[in-house]
Amino acid sequence: MLPLAALFLNALVIASPPAHPAAEIWTEQRVLDPQAQGFDHFGQAVAISGPVALVSASEATIDGQSSQGKVLVYRQAADGSWGLVQTLVASDGAAYNEFGWSVAVSGRTAVIGALNARIGSNNSQGAAYVFTQGDDGTWTETQKLVASDGMPVDWFGNAVALTDDMIVVAAYGAHYNDQMMRGSVYVYTQVDGRWTQTQQLAAADGTVGDGFGSAIALSGANLLVSAPGADIDDRHAQGAVYRFARADGAWHQAQKIVVAEGVENDQLGSSLAIDGDTALVGAMWRAGGQGVVYVFTGSAGDWVQSQRLSAADGAANGTEGIGLPPTDNFGMTVALQNGTAIVGASNVTIDGTEGQGAAYLFRRSGGTLAGAHTFTKYEGIVSPYFGAAVALDGDNVLVGVFGYTPDWEHYQQGAAYFYRRAAAGIPASERAVLVDLYERTNGADWWDMNGWLGAPGTECDWTGVTCDESGTTVTGLMFGFTNMTGTLPPTLNQLTNLASLQIADQSQLVGSFPSLAGLTQLQSIDIRSTGVSGNLPSLAGLTSLQSAMFLNNNFSGSIPPFGELPALTWFSAAGNRLGGSLPSLAGLSALEGFFVGGNLLVGPPPAPSPNLGPYGAELCPNALQHVPSPEWDAITGITPWYRDCTDAPPETIFGDGFDGP
Repeated sequence: MLPLAALFLNALVIASPPAHPAAEIWTEQRVLDPQAQGFDHFGQAVAISGPVALVSASEATIDGQSSQGKVLVYRQAADGSWGLVQTLVASDGAAYNEFGWSVAVSGRTAVIGALNARIGSNNSQGAAYVFTQGDDGTWTETQKLVASDGMPVDWFGNAVALTDDMIVVAAYGAHYNDQMMRGSVYVYTQVDGRWTQTQQLAAADGTVGDGFGSAIALSGANLLVSAPGADIDDRHAQGAVYRFARADGAWHQAQKIVVAEGVENDQLGSSLAIDGDTALVGAMWRAGGQGVVYVFTGSAGDWVQSQRLSAADGAANGTEGIGLPPTDNFGMTVALQNGTAIVGASNVTIDGTEGQGAAYLFRRSGGTLAGAHTFTKYEGIVSPYFGAAVALDGDNVLVGVFGYTPDWEHYQQGAAYFYRRAAAGIPASERAVLVDLYERTNGADWWDMNGWLGAPGTECDWTGVTCDESGTTVTGLMFGFTNMTGTLPPTLNQLTNLASLQIADQSQLVGSFPSLAGLTQLQSIDIRSTGVSGNLPSLAGLTSLQSAMFLNNNFSGSIPPFGELPALTWFSAAGNRLGGSLPSLAGLSALEGFFVGGNLLVGPPPAPSPNLGPYGAELCPNALQHVPSPEWDAITGITPWYRDCTDAPPETIFGDGFDGP
């Protein structure tokens, strides 16, 4: 029978992390303002265009001026990561301007709203600042936009939109035709190299309190403007959205959009997004505050509702149409591009944390948008309101989390999370290794072969396969009681990012073990209770290796030299047919466990590694020389250490009280 320590090791299983699904794998990068202070609300507004992203901190204190606000500019590197390149502030910034309440970027132009900016004697009239990127990559303020008819508390700049040739700025508090909070929207185009107000828009049937301009969205010849406070018939604040069409260089109101199921306090238009012939219209207080997003489509003529989006795990409290916290507020923010939509629900409760928030990703499938992924994150000590701002461009998603609080001193300093969709599936070369493994070990007869040989891109779902977080490379293989037969492929070491390898209880797996050369990321290997024979694989050069166990197999020959393995803490090759002398342990500075009993080893034991403690090693039974060593006595817990070793020739050791393999 095996010695006690070997039996313990034989029962030890190295846990591997669960495999990541191949579909919708996203990498995550959190960014913080390096000058963060409490109540900055970093992540209040976000925007992304190609390799440039904006994240605002609208409540940031600048040179002692509270809530002046700032915007941080990030640029994406070739490896997909984002780095801070510049911080923008208004040239005439003042306290409580809230510069960065809204942001937009397209190409080399950015527009930043400061809805509380004082203009002349008008408090909170608001302004919008235009920044342009120079050839050296630096962003410079080039113009300040204000409304031609601005008045106090217009909140000009509460929302901004931008295309290559047009800037649209909303003022949802604007007095229009002497009606307070009716709202107005201002259009700017280039005239002689300057952005010039060329049009002012208002709802034809607008009235007091509509909040026209609370959200805006611009794409091609269509402009959407929301009025979430609009009454529809007798239903207070049901909300409406106005679509303007551009013809002959001017915008004309083309449609008033409402929903048939609307009720009081839905506030339709709490968020807007448009891309081509598809629009998203949020109603975050719909269904008791659970919130919904309506999808509208159209080209010529009126746009019509084609779909209604909601969170599958949505929740609400309160009466229909009246949101009483905690509520999800699905549809608080939206973004849309090329058939992909992202919807923020900043008040979602997750695992008991109210206001944790989430952002839901939808992709077009068969003509409709279908749920594809959910982003969420809880860090800090209070509700972060993840999803209070969202932006989307290509394979990049940006989520603002203005409530992120790492400690009470930095309450609601805020954060932002970049997500990047990884390429689907692993390299073809790695797939070829897995297929070779399956075929050489008769995978068709495995007891668990779920997913194997599925379509490219599904490899990370195959039973026993673990991938990295991006789903682009194999990092682990784990097979136990799988009924493997045949031999292992010689190409195993082509899985160059392999971190863990476990093959256990495969008695019909035979042949020699493949080389491990080049597996510099390998941290643990566990090969036990198999029929594998031949030489023990060399571990030389595997500098990341922490645990190596080769228990109860048919390995023969000598144990290869270890060389320098600074991370190795555990080595066992008990219960094989290994012979020759034990190699030096001098390069195993971290070694805490060393078990080689039950073999045919000869010669004197090497000097022990300095970290080996009591009961940290087992050298017998073997045919090792009986060389007195107080150090090995203490480490093995046996005096003398060779008490269970035999002087019999190696070929008779298995008949001397030890049941070998």
